[in-house]
Amino acid sequence: KKMNELLNETHRYSLGSGLLIASGLRPIELMCISTFKLDDDNKNNVIITGLAKKRQGMANSVSRPIVGISPEDFIEKVKLFRNSVDNPCKKSEKIARGLQRAFKAKFPVMAKMGRFLFSRKIYSELAFQKYAPPELRTNKPLYLSQILGHKNGDVQTSQAYSWIMS
Repeated sequence: KKMNELLNETHRYSLGSGLLIASGLRPIELMCISTFKLDDDNKNNVIITGLAKKRQGMANSVSRPIVGISPEDFIEKVKLFRNSVDNPCKKSEKIARGLQRAFKAKFPVMAKMGRFLFSRKIYSELAFQKYAPPELRTNKPLYLSQILGHKNGDVQTSQAYSWIMS
């Protein structure tokens, strides 16, 4: 419910926080480095190219489900968000702080517990509950490593996103 409220806000940082939760993007990916296109093989997904934090053996793109809105609406809202901020790549630190403030305003209790990456943890839980295929319902870390773009079989990194409270 709170994510949908953020996605329908007119304030750019609230909208941006909603987009982070709906997609599992990192702020820098949302602001400028990633591109998005519809995944013709999966109507719930977008193909995200230009991932941050790439390590050896990791792909530069991933097909990822979008939670709470259609992939078409997601892509349009990303354009709206980016257009609302003049030159977002050059202002990334300022924008990240604005996104963090919007997240904290909507999730004050959770924001007190830790870093801003809770948006990625919320996404991971929502995506797993809604989209994990039956064969991965018992292996959450493997599913998360696939949709978050981690190295093939790297379930250790995805453990960080497996739990909202730690």
